[in-house]
Amino acid sequence: MMPVIEATDLIKEYRAYRKPRHWLMEKISFGKVSHAHVIRALDGVSVFVEQGQSFGIIGPNGSGKSTLLKVITGLLRPTSGQVKTHGRVAAFLELGSGFHPDFTGRQNIRLNCAVMGVSPKETRRLTDEIAAFSELGEAVDDPVRTYSSGMFMRLGFSVAAHIDPEILVVDEVLSVGDEYFMGKCIDHLNEFKLKGRTIVMVSHDLGLVRRLCDRVILLRNGKMTDRGDPDSVADNYLRQVYEEAARKLQSGIGAEKIEGVRRGSGEIEIVRAEIKSPDGSPLRMIETGQSVEIEMDYVVHRGVEKALFGFNIFRHDGVLLVSTNHELGPTPVNHPSLTPGSAGQVIFHCNAMPLLSGDYSLGFSIFRAGIGVPTPIDELLGAIKFKIVSVRHRDKGAWLLPGRWEFTSRRSE
Repeated sequence: MMPVIEATDLIKEYRAYRKPRHWLMEKISFGKVSHAHVIRALDGVSVFVEQGQSFGIIGPNGSGKSTLLKVITGLLRPTSGQVKTHGRVAAFLELGSGFHPDFTGRQNIRLNCAVMGVSPKETRRLTDEIAAFSELGEAVDDPVRTYSSGMFMRLGFSVAAHIDPEILVVDEVLSVGDEYFMGKCIDHLNEFKLKGRTIVMVSHDLGLVRRLCDRVILLRNGKMTDRGDPDSVADNYLRQVYEEAARKLQSGIGAEKIEGVRRGSGEIEIVRAEIKSPDGSPLRMIETGQSVEIEMDYVVHRGVEKALFGFNIFRHDGVLLVSTNHELGPTPVNHPSLTPGSAGQVIFHCNAMPLLSGDYSLGFSIFRAGIGVPTPIDELLGAIKFKIVSVRHRDKGAWLLPGRWEFTSRRSE
């Protein structure tokens, strides 16, 4: 099948100047004097998109995604390389792009239809369809300079999706819409795809990319670093993001430094607390299902007969997810004698971290036990902040629920 988009060895460079006079000096010297800093937004990118394919472009901010879309749609000329498109292209790249701020929404619909070469008769029919799809109501007859970003998105997507393009190019701007209209847009994209039309999209919503796209490329620093099916490329991208975040988090770890809110009577003091991998490396980035060890070092200042050593985990919004101690669970243990001057360490071996992607905090506690209600001897809330990542698991919520699915079929009566 012949590609509808052929982009070969695209390079796009920008010349940046620290001061305006540097640009002037370069111009009046006819290039003999240059103070320009060359920024290469695209570096040898080649893209081939087949008819009827949904093609996704992902990557971190500043990787060249939007630049690539603008080059494909002809809004930017590449420094070198070639782009060929076969078919009418409708681009929805920036909020308000192609809209006159003093025209009403309805007038901008007509203007965009005229720019795209739609006949006057077809424009009259489409105007009502686009206005109805956007669900702007009476606001469609207000100047678009009065629109919110969400209203811009509604109008822009409605126009781009209804002028019957062979190729629809959509940038991240869909993310500003409300949940209802986002669902409506996705339904329309699915219908567009079923008609055999081509979609090229940039999105940070990897769930959307997985659902809609047939092929995906990953850009980093203007270079294409991966291409293939959505799941494998998205997983690779997530893994890179998590590894980079882990390096930053790990560089700031100070295991000897105790943080958080502290309270208690002080007979025993928590002097060190840490989350570690089984090989002893401190962790702040943990993958769902990973084995970890939660450690607490303590010293006894005044004798205590019985104490409960435990920890708790809170979600980023303050919801308590776990609160446990050494006497709970399937394998309770006893602590050693807590005499003045003694010290020790308690470790919880977690065979598989069950939390799903998100930000969490870990607190540590030592409570006096044995007489009435346990009271805090030393308690640290929010001592360690950590992040859970789920590359292999796409469940939603806080917990990975162990188990398996099974289907059986039977003949209906």
